[in-house]
Amino acid sequence: PVREALNRLAAEGLLGRHDQRGFFVMPVNATELEELTRTRCWLEERALRESIAHRTAEWEEQLVLALHRLARAERRRPDDPATNNPEWEKLHRAFHRALICACRSHWLIGFCDQLSDQASRYRLISQRGPGSERDDFGEHRTIAERTMDGDADGAVEALLSHYRLTAEMCMAQLSPGDGPRARAGKAARGRK
Repeated sequence: PVREALNRLAAEGLLGRHDQRGFFVMPVNATELEELTRTRCWLEERALRESIAHRTAEWEEQLVLALHRLARAERRRPDDPATNNPEWEKLHRAFHRALICACRSHWLIGFCDQLSDQASRYRLISQRGPGSERDDFGEHRTIAERTMDGDADGAVEALLSHYRLTAEMCMAQLSPGDGPRARAGKAARGRK
């Protein structure tokens, strides 16, 4: 069972594999984060627009409930304020899933879930260090309100801004050699 789980995580890109030496956690880097964020924005924009276009009363109720549950959960563990509360993490994922679950494509939802798994590694990095405080719930409330109002353009703008802000905060936490400025400098030095 453990090997099966490790193979699945490797297939999803969360683990790497060295022949005859075992598995390792895939490293994070700025280039992958940029591509991941861009791809996630493309897919979730389509999924959210489709969900709004095919909205039902049941879907709206699920979204309101997901937002309510997220609002009631503590983001950080009371015994360790530097660590996210696992319950909040679960509810956060449920909120984002509720946004797109009316899109009528299990393939699209599956791809979005896979990108969400990858993004969660980076999201946790974005919350380290000074300046990591943000109005998470305010961002989620704005996304939900615009979605419930049927304002597809506004909802998409709020969702993509939410993802891009997380990516920017993560970039600030990555090592200086991984950032876009460092890559631009390396490229310029390579052209000389």
